Amino acid sequence: PPSNVVVTTITVNPPPDPTDPPTVPPVVPPTVPPTVPPTVPPTVPPATPTLVTIQAEDFMAGGEGVGYHDNDAVNSGDSSYRSGTAVDVAGTVDPGAGLGIGWTHTGEWLKYNATVAATATYNLDFRVASLGAGGNFHLEVDGKNVTGTLAAPNTGGWGNWQTLRAANISVSAGQHVLKLVMESEGAGVTANFDWIQINPLGNAPVAAYSPPPVVVSPPVVTGNTASPVRYDPTPVAGGYIGTYSTVPLPAGVYTDSDVVLRRRPWVISDDNGPVTVSNLAFKNILNMKAIHITASSPDKQVEFGVNHIPTYSSILVDHVLIDTVKIDMTKMPPGTPQLHIDGIHINGGATVGVPVVIQNSTITNCGNGVMPIIVKNGKIASLTLRNLNITNNIHPVTIDFSGTGNQMGNIIIDNCPGIRVSLLGTPGHYGTVTITNSPGASVTNTKGADGVAPDAQIIWA
Repeated sequence: PPSNVVVTTITVNPPPDPTDPPTVPPVVPPTVPPTVPPTVPPTVPPATPTLVTIQAEDFMAGGEGVGYHDNDAVNSGDSSYRSGTAVDVAGTVDPGAGLGIGWTHTGEWLKYNATVAATATYNLDFRVASLGAGGNFHLEVDGKNVTGTLAAPNTGGWGNWQTLRAANISVSAGQHVLKLVMESEGAGVTANFDWIQINPLGNAPVAAYSPPPVVVSPPVVTGNTASPVRYDPTPVAGGYIGTYSTVPLPAGVYTDSDVVLRRRPWVISDDNGPVTVSNLAFKNILNMKAIHITASSPDKQVEFGVNHIPTYSSILVDHVLIDTVKIDMTKMPPGTPQLHIDGIHINGGATVGVPVVIQNSTITNCGNGVMPIIVKNGKIASLTLRNLNITNNIHPVTIDFSGTGNQMGNIIIDNCPGIRVSLLGTPGHYGTVTITNSPGASVTNTKGADGVAPDAQIIWA
């Protein structure tokens, strides 16, 4: 066509053929979203009851009237773990322990924090020790007495531990405040306590424990081997010993109710030489001082009514057995003051330091107010404690060099398992303290009534 002509193409659809089937649009299936399974929260297993152990010495902070109540302000224990409190914390040889609470008395209490994982029924276990029938106590949980009154058993010694169980006690999950309350006393105190356990059902209680005996060599006697003499411990006003008898006992075996001084009870030199006290045995005694040696003027003496004036050059206490010494004020005359009994009591010299050795001896099962060993005052050049079984006693070995002019040299403690030693006195008044071969022993610089503690260097060799 000519270049100036525009050609438009028009497409015309033919009319529909009436014989054709109607046109049907295709069927498109609806879009279905994918199936998503419902969200199921994860299954959380129920909490499992677990063992909770509360050490007796880990009472709540806050002091008197908050974390504890003690009837006096004096810490009678030998540990500085809770220094500044009046709770009587002491060492113990109960396996896995180390420390416990003693000198518990009617009306005293201790509070503890405890977290319980699951609401359940538990056994409440108490680790206790008592020489003689113990006193009564109970445990409160959040202010409610859940155990009722429990009686501490006679475990046979202050270091013989048993587990006392209060069964089937319901405790809910969460934080709780426990309160251990002393209701009454048995053998002078309620009991010694090591720990409290919230124990799931099915767990057996911890087995009883008694410290192994210390093997002490038999006495080796030289010189005078006279027959034993009998000592009459008849109590007298003031708490000192009664009469000394020189009448020999016939040879034979004596019961525990007898007091026997085996062979010659002591050898004392009158020429400024040594004093030796050896081969003594005392059992089941009430209200008696066993050995009291004083090296300072004017009261140089060995008890039992024997007095000597010379200043001793040395002191040896060897092969002494003191077992089950107690104070029973009902045996004393009316008006007698409260007694204080010493197993072995040694005072130092006034001007000359004497060396002191205490060895091959046993002092056990001494009650409240009965001090197993006291060494104090004056001047002592050195102190050796060797091959001793000093266990199951309420009080520790006490070494006290407080005050002007009192001085203790070096101390050696060897082969004395479980011994507890409390050092009292003024800083600068002690040499070194060396401990060897004495598992379970504890030696502490302890504050006295004046609030001052010594600064002895303690060496565990």
